[in-house]
Amino acid sequence: MKAKSILGLFVLILFVLGFSAVKTSAQEVEKERGKLIKLPGVVKGTIYIKNVSGNNLGNFRCRNLAAIIYPLGGSPKWRRSRIGTGDFSKRKCLYSISDVPAGASFTISLMAEFPNSCDQKTFDTHVSFPMEIKPQETLTYDFTVTKISCTVLK
Repeated sequence: MKAKSILGLFVLILFVLGFSAVKTSAQEVEKERGKLIKLPGVVKGTIYIKNVSGNNLGNFRCRNLAAIIYPLGGSPKWRRSRIGTGDFSKRKCLYSISDVPAGASFTISLMAEFPNSCDQKTFDTHVSFPMEIKPQETLTYDFTVTKISCTVLK
């Protein structure tokens, strides 16, 4: 009996309020329809290595290269990075960065972490032009590293 009276009171309140808690104006419905759900995309590519030199690169591998995406404009609210994969001896590495926010402008660059000490080291590559990815898009961007060297002076 108590449950029926509570239910009856609830129905009466909804009737008096005119279901205002669930009403949505036509303008708000149109506004919601116009919103695009921005699902993340993927940026992937190949890293081509042209010149490798020096006397202390023995342990250098694809995992010593990292592709990093930096957002443009203002302070970085997000940043994505992944280490390279593949066979460095073939001078070709791969990277794939998922979860890249759609609709945001960004650049992508490479960084190298030298596993051995170097008195003189060189890592010559480039930074991409500004890019933007669409929802669920896979964007391919390849890099060319013109030179990697690590030399220990004796």
